[in-house]
Amino acid sequence: MKQKYQEYLKLNKNVFLGFLASVVISAIAADYFGDQADYLNSSFTLIIDYAVFFSVFGGLYYFDNRKKYVLDNGQKDNV
Repeated sequence: MKQKYQEYLKLNKNVFLGFLASVVISAIAADYFGDQADYLNSSFTLIIDYAVFFSVFGGLYYFDNRKKYVLDNGQKDNV
């Protein structure tokens, strides 16, 4: 049971860090594009927000789970 909760905490940590990074970078982007029209500012900020969130979350998720599917002989479990 403890291993199950540990996996949930890793996933939640990755989601939280991805969210935190996207909020910070989006705020910087919104300030940078502040002199643009409102719809451009919103569009650029939203694109940057999604790109940062999925990049950070995907990277952290990959690094946390890359050793999970390795067999004892060192090969990857592709099944």
